[in-house]
Amino acid sequence: MFKKSKTDRSIAFRGLFHLRKNVMFYGLLSIPLISFSFAFFYYTQGKPVLLSAVLVVFGFIGLILAVIIATRPDSGKLVRHSIASTILVTDSLVFLTQTDSPEQIVWFVTYPIYLFLITGFRNGLIYTFLLLSVFVFGYNFPLFLGHTPHIPYEIMVHAIIACIIAVVVVSYFQYRIEKYEKNMEKIAFYDHLTGAMSRHWMDTRLQEEIQALHRKQITQPDQLDENSLFSLILFDMDNFKKINDNYGHRLGDEALVKSIRSVVHHLRASDFVARWGGEEFLIFLRSTSLEGAVIVAEKIRKDIMRNQVYVDKIKISVTASFGVAQFQSDDTLESLVHRADSCMYIAKNTGKNKVVYNNQSV
Repeated sequence: MFKKSKTDRSIAFRGLFHLRKNVMFYGLLSIPLISFSFAFFYYTQGKPVLLSAVLVVFGFIGLILAVIIATRPDSGKLVRHSIASTILVTDSLVFLTQTDSPEQIVWFVTYPIYLFLITGFRNGLIYTFLLLSVFVFGYNFPLFLGHTPHIPYEIMVHAIIACIIAVVVVSYFQYRIEKYEKNMEKIAFYDHLTGAMSRHWMDTRLQEEIQALHRKQITQPDQLDENSLFSLILFDMDNFKKINDNYGHRLGDEALVKSIRSVVHHLRASDFVARWGGEEFLIFLRSTSLEGAVIVAEKIRKDIMRNQVYVDKIKISVTASFGVAQFQSDDTLESLVHRADSCMYIAKNTGKNKVVYNNQSV
């Protein structure tokens, strides 16, 4: 129902990255350990210097990425794809210029594992396909580069089979990790019944918005106008316990779902609604004045009042009471929500099915 922005996705990732971070960190940490060891071994054995040099570079790439994953688990896609592309290019360079080196077969099988760890399931498949293409080209058409392979055909086939097995195993676990993350994100950040955001997610988002506005007050006070502020709408369904007691929770759930659909109809892409309590919902309206938020709340109130649910062909209407508050320069999250909550209770205690702001109703 709601599409999160890049900022929201990073919030979700920071909360759910633990499993992926551990797998990626320890997997990537093995790159420098293995690469440096083999680079030293090949160099002392008189192998081509280029092979040892690329392994050293590859080891440093893995070390840098491991540090990035440990310190910045929400690092951007550009960093990951840049490093994955570097791995692809360096491996391709060595393989195409050293097609008669059996050591390349061993290293070729291990590269796809790291590509999956770095870029994820889908992108890992793409990078692995490109690497396989280079592998097949380098073996079948080496004369274009002035080399003739001395690696037996059977070894090449076994290498390809080993690579495919590694890709299948790693991609399977990568797919399961990503699926697990999505499921956990859905549980942690969405209300499963209505599709609204969870209170935890909204708490985090509002804290970030308030902190950003407080920083702007200090660094750019002349640019802090009414358009840069936001407003909140807190509403609660009227007589909802009576609906559940008289007609059952199924009908109550249906009323909640229809009410949130009415809310979403009036929200922009930058606005959000979260389930704040049992039948309470909080709406965040970015760059919206108090007057603008009151207009939105009144439209939503009328739409919810028009919603109808049926029990044995008996039509039942539902209503909601609204409290509206705009962020003020000295507000905390608690004080802002408290003002909206106070207005909502005034609406509840003075007849319900109305919008109240600044202790006065529409």
